[in-house]
Amino acid sequence: GLRARMTSGEIIHLRPSGNAPEFRCYAEAASHERASEIVAMALERAGDTAVADKAGAV
Repeated sequence: GLRARMTSGEIIHLRPSGNAPEFRCYAEAASHERASEIVAMALERAGDTAVADKAGAV
């Protein structure tokens, strides 16, 4: 997986599930609300990338 620390000190961790066909996303932030925002942003961007990849597929 990928674990990254943002300049704000918040952490995002992205990884495939080990036992299911899923993608997991975790965040560490000062509040639960902020962590939820980070996860939502990351999953939205991952979805945008997947759509772009499908559009460019041959």
